Amino acid sequence: MPKAETKAFLDDGPKQYFMLIDKSALTVNENVENKPAFCSLRHPLTEKKCIFLFTHSNTNVFEVHNFKEEFRSWMINDSVVQDGSFLITTPMDPLFLVLPYLQSAEKKTGKYMTLDHIVEDEEFPESRRLHDSLRVKDLSHVADVKDSNDFQAYRYSEEKTLQWLQLKLNRVAEVLCNNNIQVSEGIACSKNFVKSKKEGSNANQKEYLMFAHGLLSDYISADLSEKLRESVGLEKPDDSKIKSSGSEPPKKKIKIEPSSSPTEDYSQKQKPVESTKVRKLSAAQKKLDQVDKSGMKSISSFFSPKSKS
Repeated sequence: MPKAETKAFLDDGPKQYFMLIDKSALTVNENVENKPAFCSLRHPLTEKKCIFLFTHSNTNVFEVHNFKEEFRSWMINDSVVQDGSFLITTPMDPLFLVLPYLQSAEKKTGKYMTLDHIVEDEEFPESRRLHDSLRVKDLSHVADVKDSNDFQAYRYSEEKTLQWLQLKLNRVAEVLCNNNIQVSEGIACSKNFVKSKKEGSNANQKEYLMFAHGLLSDYISADLSEKLRESVGLEKPDDSKIKSSGSEPPKKKIKIEPSSSPTEDYSQKQKPVESTKVRKLSAAQKKLDQVDKSGMKSISSFFSPKSKS
């Protein structure tokens, strides 16, 4: 599956994009002021700029994912679009986007505050759209509420937030189980959302909960993720057991047989064997061997020094 990236593509300037999107997200209501719009918001985990789609009246929020591979292009009629990436929008609970602001406000003051004072972000002014996306009933899942006629004030509640996240966790695990999503072979394989070929999945409930916890952890702080894991009794994931579906099995060690050769080199103590080859003689040398050499001196004797008498 292509690598998923959340990219602020609006900064790239005028460009042609390909997007998979629900038609309902682009429905325009002429009677309302706020039309569907792509906006930059702060990501709830990384705090970096990411793109989200607000429907008309800011009723619903969609997260925008940019799927991109290194070698991919689009063929459109007789032309080629070099950038082969495409965008996918997925619905998102706006409470995840508001949660960091609630936590920050509670740490700073510990007091009840109105939503417009809680969600104040000069770097991301479009965050004000979240005011319209949330109702008092929604915020009561993660905050204590003081409601007096037209005035509502909120204060972050960790207890309520963990209860709300537990419900989310169980719901995500149930969806994974009902759709036979393969999660038993490790996170690297599971993030491809491979559907099991069998009618029933071999994964147990604990594995579904662990994977669902990993998905939710992409949108909450590390501290809150750890508290959620402890609250539902999940063990810490063991990285050494996480395997990729495309990984190769471990290579077998080559068994080295013991050598049958001697450990000492006895050849070093042996004297070299002289060659026993017979030298071939020429015809003149053969005739010379037949001559009687008695009384003859060798030629070398004429050059040797004379002995002193």
